[in-house]
Amino acid sequence: MEFIKIFLLIFLSLINSSLNQKGKGIHVSGNKLLDGNGEEFIFRGVNLPHAWFTDKTELSIKDISSLGANSARIVLASGDLYPKTSYDELEKIINWCEKYELICVLELHDFTGSDDPNDITEKALNYWNEVKDLLNDHKDYIIVNIANEWEGSWDKGNLWSDTYITAIKDMRDNGIENSIMIDASGYGQETGPVIKSAKKVLEADPNKNIIFSYHVYSVLGKDDNSLKTGLDGLKNTGVCWIVGEFGWWQNGGDVVYKTLTDYCNKNNIGWIAWSWAGNGGIDKVLDLASPRTFSKEDLTGWGEYIFYSKYGIQRTSKLAYTYKSYSGEKHEIVDEVTGIEIPDSPSGKNTSLEVPMDAGELTNYEWKLGVNGDADAEPTVATMEKLSNGGILFNEKGYDLSSVSNVNIIIRNNNANTVQLDLILKAGKSYKWYEPNKPTPYIDVPGMMTQMITFNIEAVGDDLSDVKQISFRIQPSNGKIANSVDFCHMGFDESEDSFSEEIAEMNRPKSADYFTWAYPDNTATGTPPESVKVESGKISFTYELEGNIYGGCQTETRPGLGTGLDFTNYKMIKATLTNKGDSPVHCNIIVKTGNGWRWAESAGARKLGGEENQEQIIDGGESIDVYYYLLHSFWKTQNVNWKYEDKLVDLDDVRAIEFKVYNGGDIAKGVFEISNFEVLVDEK
Repeated sequence: MEFIKIFLLIFLSLINSSLNQKGKGIHVSGNKLLDGNGEEFIFRGVNLPHAWFTDKTELSIKDISSLGANSARIVLASGDLYPKTSYDELEKIINWCEKYELICVLELHDFTGSDDPNDITEKALNYWNEVKDLLNDHKDYIIVNIANEWEGSWDKGNLWSDTYITAIKDMRDNGIENSIMIDASGYGQETGPVIKSAKKVLEADPNKNIIFSYHVYSVLGKDDNSLKTGLDGLKNTGVCWIVGEFGWWQNGGDVVYKTLTDYCNKNNIGWIAWSWAGNGGIDKVLDLASPRTFSKEDLTGWGEYIFYSKYGIQRTSKLAYTYKSYSGEKHEIVDEVTGIEIPDSPSGKNTSLEVPMDAGELTNYEWKLGVNGDADAEPTVATMEKLSNGGILFNEKGYDLSSVSNVNIIIRNNNANTVQLDLILKAGKSYKWYEPNKPTPYIDVPGMMTQMITFNIEAVGDDLSDVKQISFRIQPSNGKIANSVDFCHMGFDESEDSFSEEIAEMNRPKSADYFTWAYPDNTATGTPPESVKVESGKISFTYELEGNIYGGCQTETRPGLGTGLDFTNYKMIKATLTNKGDSPVHCNIIVKTGNGWRWAESAGARKLGGEENQEQIIDGGESIDVYYYLLHSFWKTQNVNWKYEDKLVDLDDVRAIEFKVYNGGDIAKGVFEISNFEVLVDEK
């Protein structure tokens, strides 16, 4: 009997000791992340889009856990951009994660790409301070990722480190005890600031409990060298870090995802894959599971790689606190992502050789093609073709540009992804090489856009009086340059306003196939996304409507770039709408603008100058022309209680365009067609 008492006493003592250690919470020690028992934890997890699919979160947590994941990164919202994740919602999420033994990274998605420090030091911190007691009560499982991909811009100096140092100090002063995670700048892919300043940021935390996070897509992960250089650089700082997001393809470019998982396995680096389901537009290829079911039974090729590959979740994941590995039936090893179709780029590129502007200084120089900066190398891929407005010439004696401050070049980028342009001058007696735009020599030219680029050349100094060579170096920001890049005009000290009309005309969407129409509205359940077709400038889709169920099609204007198309020079959208069903349907256009994707609807007018505040009802078999005036006050928005009384705002940032088909009554089925789509510079 005495033996039993002693045994129980020792057993209970061990349990209490374990619980007391666990109470320290998950925390950083040196370059490692430790659970509350002091054992190393290595992330093998999945990003879950709670803020956009709140009804899918519990099942998603259960499913990724059953497949072997040891962690989840949960998308939350502060209410600044997306509907706020409430205290009660958050408590449920945390309880579900603990129930299924997942370490839970909580992140705010409202400030993605923002460069405004107040979004971190005020708005994000206000949210975290509101729920700090809940966070602290569950610090064994909760990590606070202050904001997703804050500071989208590159080369912002100390903005990233200074802002996060302020935020960390405030969070600790306000009593938040959890581990804190911080994403790198440049949408998580810029390596310089985090490598330079990670230790300084860490030292600002009295608890030294900071995790740094890269997001690996088609910039950081564009090739093995870029990836390894970036990862090694952060590893060599000695801080604790993970890969908080990564994909296998993004924004027109491949990602060396196999190199990444191999590197992380060899170096004991954690990772969290993006993302379970529900990605839109060109990012739909990053769904791990079908967006229709959000189920482990419907994994995509990307999902199969993440869970079943040699270094995937089922073969490398261990739970915190229990240290269990995946014990279910293991799938055969998957070596690479298969079975996913890469989305098409927009096909309606304005690639005509007819250019509505003078070539300017382009005709005064003789231009040669070079490879990697070597003008004597013979290109094997690139070709030159003169535009309608002229040719070019070079003078060995050099040109006197001493009176010039800026070189202006108008570029048309016919690629879906951004290209980067660098100006190089060779000047003076020694042919000295100048890149006047340093320390950041390259300027971005967004995909599918015509834009004036300005290089200030004053730093060249006295050698501007003897410029021997003008060179432009082009490279992709990610992926490859698959289509032409057109040099339309060059000048000196010119104003962009002088060419605003011509540039607007070149950028003007002249047909529906200028866009992909591959960004489904997840609430438009009356149209299956796979039914949307774009052929020869016509969009068609099927619909099945009843009551509040609506259908339609939607496109992003500049997919994956974090900003929309500039419509400030445009006055109207016109289209022909054809209802090939048997029953009458309504159709509105929806324009979404600004960082908040502000929703505005218009019924349009059936004739130029016609009534715009009445519903457009299109009978079965009927075809009508409709004109949508961008500057008139007949837009329906939340601000005016959904009456046709508001104006469009943020026309310089049109993110998406959607056609919405609905009837509000009995069942209606059929095919809807949109043709003669065009954006116009005037209202005539």
